[in-house]
Amino acid sequence: MRKAITMIVVLALGVSLWAESSPTRPSKNDVEIRFPDHRDSDSRTETYELYMVDSYGDGWNGASLDLYVNDVLIGDDLTIDDGDEASFEFDVEVGDDIHTTWTSGAWDGECAYAFYNAAGELVAESDFDLLCSFTVWPSAVDVFFSEHAEGSSYNKYLEIYNNTGADYDMHNLSLSSCSNGCDEEGEFDYPDNVTFAEGTIVAAGDVFVVAHPDADAAILAEADYTDFVYLTNGDDAFALTFAGAEADNYHILDIIGDMGDDPGSGWSVAGTENATANHTLQRNADVTSGNEGDWASSAGTSADDSEWTVFENNDWTGLGSHTVGVQCDANELTVKMYDS
Repeated sequence: MRKAITMIVVLALGVSLWAESSPTRPSKNDVEIRFPDHRDSDSRTETYELYMVDSYGDGWNGASLDLYVNDVLIGDDLTIDDGDEASFEFDVEVGDDIHTTWTSGAWDGECAYAFYNAAGELVAESDFDLLCSFTVWPSAVDVFFSEHAEGSSYNKYLEIYNNTGADYDMHNLSLSSCSNGCDEEGEFDYPDNVTFAEGTIVAAGDVFVVAHPDADAAILAEADYTDFVYLTNGDDAFALTFAGAEADNYHILDIIGDMGDDPGSGWSVAGTENATANHTLQRNADVTSGNEGDWASSAGTSADDSEWTVFENNDWTGLGSHTVGVQCDANELTVKMYDS
């Protein structure tokens, strides 16, 4: 009996010694590093921040990255020497292409990094292979879809509202789309599908209507652009993007539908099944900016949590104007109405 007890003690001691001499380290599959959507940028002196983290807290153990702007090396062997974070700041301009290369170290599974713009907003982060590439887009503007109609025959349109507070040139934007769902999840089938000539100005508080050229006369009376015939049949995602969008490199200001598989007849909105088909969708008055690609939150699951109100087929009574800035309390209701 004494011998058996001694063996148990020795085995237990052996496990303890092994744990001390060979600590368990995470692998790539064990660690999920989540970056905050925003980092304080008050003290930043440059435009973009490369923010590097180590989940174990002892630096990158020989790993490093090289940072390129337009194929010019601007950050050589950037790393965390010790601790759990480090940063590197650098200047960029709109349209710059950013990419990284990676040199492996002893514990790559602990490493990750992300990029933040001058406003402190997360714009990109490293992938599974610890690489990253993206294009610098302008800061998002408050231009968004205010109405969407998929009616009978060719009665289809997209209404876009300018909530920037100043005149805006639509030349800066484009419509990007997918047909019957996206061929590749998260990639546009038709990036920059609709572009606009320079000087296509939308006044502050006004709307810009893209309509099918064979739509009803009531729609065409409000239309500003009719050179595009492939508007949605209800299951085609349409996004308002910055001009220059590519299939897998884009910035979404607003989207109707998601960039996944074919939803069938259409997407549900505010609890109405297939609401993007054979209905008119009108953006609610308390919405002041686009959803930046988050269609699920925008569509909602009921009238209470959706950004949209669903109207019957061929109801275009709201076309050409949009109501914003609804403020109400027990004693007051203020509404601003803008007409095209």
